Amino acid sequence: MNEELITAIQHFDAKALTEALKNGANVEEKIHGYSPLLLLLSQVQNVDIDRARDCVKVLLEHNARVDNAVLAQIVRIGQDFEFYRDDMEESFRDEKEAALKELYSIFDVEPVPPRRQHDGKELITVKSKRWQTQHDELWDLLVPGKGQAKSVQGEVIRLSGRISYELLDNGGINWDDDFVAMVKALPVYFRSGIVEQNDLNEAEELCEKIIASNGDFCDEAQVGRLSELCVKWILANPEPMKLARQAKYHR
Repeated sequence: MNEELITAIQHFDAKALTEALKNGANVEEKIHGYSPLLLLLSQVQNVDIDRARDCVKVLLEHNARVDNAVLAQIVRIGQDFEFYRDDMEESFRDEKEAALKELYSIFDVEPVPPRRQHDGKELITVKSKRWQTQHDELWDLLVPGKGQAKSVQGEVIRLSGRISYELLDNGGINWDDDFVAMVKALPVYFRSGIVEQNDLNEAEELCEKIIASNGDFCDEAQVGRLSELCVKWILANPEPMKLARQAKYHR
């Protein structure tokens, strides 16, 4: 495995990448199952877009292969950019957007459309039928790029997503008092609207299990069920409710 190539990719260093290829690095070398191009793009966050663009040009000049997995990463980068667009400083946004447009053009990928965010007034609705895709819709519609949501519904879906990700994807590595407070908040938010008693009881029981586990709760079905109950509660309470006060958690 070519360490010079890997280091250049990890640092989005086009000059070092050029040098590694000049020194014999293979543009199609598999690195943990990824081609250099796919590995590069899979690591890109908004701050990296312009440097990643420069590295992409180097790899393509050396005939790096483009496949569907690569194109999917361009879409993913665009989605991330649009999700956080409103939280970026203007100069930063303009610089990264120019580079993103180049990536769209280089790979002939349709630009990701601007994110539609809820106006805080209209009823909250979804188009999907499955709760999992409804959760995704609600996340895109109601959750800000950073900080707490403006509505109770947005905060419920935000907490659901954050808790699920921490337990199932991170293995509870960041679990702390903030996460405990987030879990405790869900039944409180449920009680602020219309909720079936059975659903409230079930949500409270699941929250108690999660808190008792101290971040070591890996039952995917039960974590999913809590998220499903959050979606169900939001759809039963489509009229936006303003988040009354700053919550006791800071994540």
